[in-house]
Amino acid sequence: MFSTTIGLVALLALSAPSGRDIVDSMDKVDDGKTQYSVRMMLTCTFKMKAGKRVCASKPRKKVIEGIQMDMGKDGRDGISMSYILEPATERGMAFKQYDYDEAKDTSEQWMYMPALKKLKRIVSDSSNGPRTGTLFGSEIGYEDIERRKLDDYTYKLLGEDKVDGQDVYVVESTPTAKHRSQTSYGKSKSWVNKSNYLLVKNELYDHQGALVKTFFFKDIQQVGDIWLSRKMAVVNHKKNRMSMFALKKLALNPALTDAMFDNRVLDDGAYREKLLAPIRDLAK
Repeated sequence: MFSTTIGLVALLALSAPSGRDIVDSMDKVDDGKTQYSVRMMLTCTFKMKAGKRVCASKPRKKVIEGIQMDMGKDGRDGISMSYILEPATERGMAFKQYDYDEAKDTSEQWMYMPALKKLKRIVSDSSNGPRTGTLFGSEIGYEDIERRKLDDYTYKLLGEDKVDGQDVYVVESTPTAKHRSQTSYGKSKSWVNKSNYLLVKNELYDHQGALVKTFFFKDIQQVGDIWLSRKMAVVNHKKNRMSMFALKKLALNPALTDAMFDNRVLDDGAYREKLLAPIRDLAK
């Protein structure tokens, strides 16, 4: 009996994936070759009420239109662009990001300011430090949306858990000694759905071990063959602020073109409308 139990434990240990295996599977999750979306974003300071976080001030509302496309050329894996549609005072502000494959540089990020008609590259404050600042005034940092190089971290499977009724793996990621100075975070903990490898929850800690942010991914649905989260919340524990995102419209694998990501669409609103109008009609 004793030897049988030992054998069963050994078998389970061998069958469990490693932390790196899980992260590799997450990286390969299909989100479509192209994508169009419209999301509503609410950002506010928060307070606890009956065990839940609620806005302690009137939330700032923004409506954001986004497109993204896989590239697979010039060392670039993908490109994405987001525009603010509302409020009117910020309409046309845009964020552009190029993602590179593992052998290339980190993600390249740009912000367009329509009032100045200027496209500014987002860089770190020091040559070897992380990027600072947030996306459209949300609690999502520029560093949070860079494409992460898997080899910049080590991974450990902490165990298994249940979140919102979903069976999940819990994986801890720690930056390597070489990468440590290039990130604001000393480690992260990820709760990963065991069946589709979607991220359900993510905690980010600073280098002193204090919890900085928690990302929550809700309302997970399958659209065709693709799994996605329609709601996301980002809680900044240090600033007592949170941002909530709700997916309002979506088109998966629409026929996007390189022209839709050209810098001309930033300066020329009529040109952008002409290109995107057919894609908007596909979104539901």
